[in-house]
Amino acid sequence: MKALVLVTDVPNANGRLYPRAVMEKAIAQYARKHVPVYRSLADFQAVQCDSAEREVIGTGVVTMDGTNVYADVAFHGASIQHQVLLNGLSVRTGGVGEYDERLMESFGTNAPHVVLDFQLTGLFVTDQPA
Repeated sequence: MKALVLVTDVPNANGRLYPRAVMEKAIAQYARKHVPVYRSLADFQAVQCDSAEREVIGTGVVTMDGTNVYADVAFHGASIQHQVLLNGLSVRTGGVGEYDERLMESFGTNAPHVVLDFQLTGLFVTDQPA
């Protein structure tokens, strides 16, 4: 399942702006590697699975095309993918790093800008689209 997980250079649903250069750097660290896909805490009831590691429900390969960030996700079982689609859930990026509110004025937005220390830690399934 291929999903749009983030659009760079515009504020996203969490109120942050991820510059293209930041995401290119973060994605380069994962080039051709499978990153884990997690259930978010809010979606534990919506997505049921039998794996021993209950939080990890699949893997994904993250790529960029222009300003769009995509994840090609392979869920651990067709039933999990079916549950994700049935419940209208989305795949999103997860990561750690700082953001700089001082950049808001220079870019003309009211969204904090994620800075170059951002590291992609995985993907997660949520009811909140990117």
